[in-house]
Amino acid sequence: MSNAGVGWGSKWLSIRRCLVIVRCLQEGPASKAELTRAVRELAPGAYSAGSDAARRKRFERDMRNVREELGVDVDYERGAGQYVLVDSGPLLSVGLSPDALGGLAFLLNTFDAESAASEQTQPLLEAIQRLLPGDQLSKLERYSPELEINLRHLDHGEIHPGILATVRRAVAERHVLQFDYVSPRHDPPQIHTHVVEPYRLRFQNGHWQLGAYCRRWSGSQGQKAHAGWLTYRLTRIEIDSVEVWPHKFPRDQRRRRLVTLVYRLGPALHRGGVSPRFEEMDVSAIEADGWVTVSARTDDLFAARRILLAYGENCQVLEPPELRRQVATAARKMAGFYDEDETPPYRRG
Repeated sequence: MSNAGVGWGSKWLSIRRCLVIVRCLQEGPASKAELTRAVRELAPGAYSAGSDAARRKRFERDMRNVREELGVDVDYERGAGQYVLVDSGPLLSVGLSPDALGGLAFLLNTFDAESAASEQTQPLLEAIQRLLPGDQLSKLERYSPELEINLRHLDHGEIHPGILATVRRAVAERHVLQFDYVSPRHDPPQIHTHVVEPYRLRFQNGHWQLGAYCRRWSGSQGQKAHAGWLTYRLTRIEIDSVEVWPHKFPRDQRRRRLVTLVYRLGPALHRGGVSPRFEEMDVSAIEADGWVTVSARTDDLFAARRILLAYGENCQVLEPPELRRQVATAARKMAGFYDEDETPPYRRG
C-alpha cells in the first residue's frame, strides 16, 4: 500500500473516532473514560497501543480535531469531570425545514416547564435544540406558533416529583399503593388512608388523575373494604405517606365498573356531530322534536356529570337515576342564582 493510502487510512480512523465522540456527546455529558469506551466499541484497538502518555495525547488530539476540524463546540466541566456538547457545529448539526421548525416551536410552547408532561418532554426537546445550527436556533426563538394547546396544571400547589414518579412506576409494574388522601368532600377536609390497585395515570382537564381499584380505605369516618373504582388527584395525596407494596397484583383480576349513560342532546349540539366523550357511544336518529338520544358507558360518574352539565339547556340526562338526580339538583341551585325576583348581591358603579 502506498504512503498516500496509509495516510488516508490513518486519517479516516481519526475522523471515525471523532464522529463517535460527537455522537456520544449528543446523547449527553460524558467523562473521558466513557468517551474512550464508546470509541473502542466501534473501533477496537483505539487508544490501546502505546504508553499511557501516547494514548492520552491521541485522545487529546481527537478532542482538538472535534473542535477545530469539525467545528463542534464542546465544554469541559471540571467539577463533574465531564465533556458537554454545546453546539454540534456546521457539519454535524441538523437542519430543519420551515414546517418542521414551526412544529418544534409548537412543541416547545406547548410542553414548557409548566406543562403536565415537562419532565418527559424536556430532555427530548433540549436534545433536538442541541443539534440545530445557530441560525435556526435564532429563528426558533423568534417563532410565534399560531396554534396553542394549554397543558398546564390547574391544581392548587405543586405535585411532588416523587409522587408522580412513584405512582407512574406502580402503574407500570402493577404494585399495590398505600397513601393518605385528603378528601374535599368533608368540611373541614379529612384524611383517609387508601390501599389501591393502580391501573391508569392520566392528565385530564388540567389535573393529574390516578384511576385505581380501592381495596380498602380507613379514617375517622370508619373504614370500607372493596370500595370499588375511584379516581384520585395526585395533589391530594400526602407526600410522606406513599408506600409501594412489594407484591404485584394481576393486571386483569379487576374489571372496570362501567355505568351506562343515557342522555338527550338538542339540535345545537348534534348538528355538527356528537363528540365522542365516552366509551361505546351510540346515537339515535333525529327524533320528532329534533333531539337525539345518546347511550354510552363510563367508569367515572363525576367526570360525566361535569361534561353533561357543561351542555346546559341543550342536554337532558335520563340514566342512571343517581346521575340524573345530581344534575337536576345542580340545575335547580344554579337557577336559584338567577331568580328574576332576587336582588343581586352587589351592584356596579
